[in-house]
Amino acid sequence: MVYMTHNQVETMTLADRIVVLRAGRIEQVGAPMELYEDPDNLFVAGFIGSPKMNFLPVTLVSSSASDIVVRLDDFPTATIPLSLKGAVPGLGDKLMLGVRPEHFKLHSAEGLSVRLDVLENLGASSFAYVQHGRDEPLTIEIREVKNLKAGNSLKIGIDPSRALLFDASSGLRIR
Repeated sequence: MVYMTHNQVETMTLADRIVVLRAGRIEQVGAPMELYEDPDNLFVAGFIGSPKMNFLPVTLVSSSASDIVVRLDDFPTATIPLSLKGAVPGLGDKLMLGVRPEHFKLHSAEGLSVRLDVLENLGASSFAYVQHGRDEPLTIEIREVKNLKAGNSLKIGIDPSRALLFDASSGLRIR
């Protein structure tokens, strides 16, 4: 059976396989969780999942055979180490770091300083929307919401093992 929808909940719960189309072109085909956890490009990464993946511009600042370090452009003193399986981009290359809302760590000692703008309480979890120097806020899933309010300063960390890297110009995933 073929079913076409833009509804994320329907897509993730009903489908055995998803075909992600953009302008009549197939971007990626796979099982729902395969597309969610291992997107091929920025479009699929941003399209699959609700709320969508956060994207942060980064610059490659050092590399070895399979390990790299990127600097977060919006947080000039913050770097993230990443491991790659394939070809390593060049030093100074502009890239995009993709981070799902559930892959941030709250109250991280070496975290990024952000301001909480909106807290959306959903019961078992909440979504915090924080400013980071771009028009679109970061979305962070929080399980323990105690004493958080709009206007609070937070320290958030990124789990490097769950962050995804994309080429900023082509949008393709760098693995």
